[in-house]
Amino acid sequence: MHSHYGVLYNLYTLELLKEIEMDGERVAELLKECSDYLEDDYLDRCLLAATRNGNILNMIKIIIKGAANFDECLKVAQELNKPKAIAQLLLNLAANQGNRDLLLDLLSDPLACTEHSYKQFMTPEVRKSAWSKEVSMVTPMRIARRQQHFLIQQDLMMKIGVDMKTSTILWHELRLSSLELSWLQSITWAKTLRLDRNVLGALPASIGFYLRAVIMFAYCFIYPTE
Repeated sequence: MHSHYGVLYNLYTLELLKEIEMDGERVAELLKECSDYLEDDYLDRCLLAATRNGNILNMIKIIIKGAANFDECLKVAQELNKPKAIAQLLLNLAANQGNRDLLLDLLSDPLACTEHSYKQFMTPEVRKSAWSKEVSMVTPMRIARRQQHFLIQQDLMMKIGVDMKTSTILWHELRLSSLELSWLQSITWAKTLRLDRNVLGALPASIGFYLRAVIMFAYCFIYPTE
């Protein structure tokens, strides 16, 4: 049985790593097939390969599976001048560590300059990538929720699908399992709110008090699948 497991592990993982290195189209499929065989050190190798290519989509897929060698990947991304990859790694690192200073710096005005331990990575291009939402905010939000860094999650929520000009909040397909009152207190100005395709079992009893301005509301008990 052990030998059979080893054969499957080698076959699946070698194919997956090769697909990532070649920027292939089967990464998501292979990640799903390999889910029972992926170990932490192997996931780290996969994230490193995706970082070298600057493939944000593959990076977030691997990070969601548990890769967390952010410091190693940051050095590689810096050497290869991959500002979007650096921004994605910093966002996920901030969410994983609960580093709110780093997160708020990344999401502030690109011309701002603040001191923190990752300052060497904060080029104008990196800060612009994070600030302009050229990378995934959903992935670090899921990590922050998993790590129970609730302030980080709230900061990210205020950047995801929030458009004050049109008074619109698009919080659908985020796998939210609950709505915090602090989030609702921050969006009392919203006129359109989408909450469909999350995993919300119920809405807060006081939601109507905070969302009195809402005239368009989408919500249903649909549980998304991988």
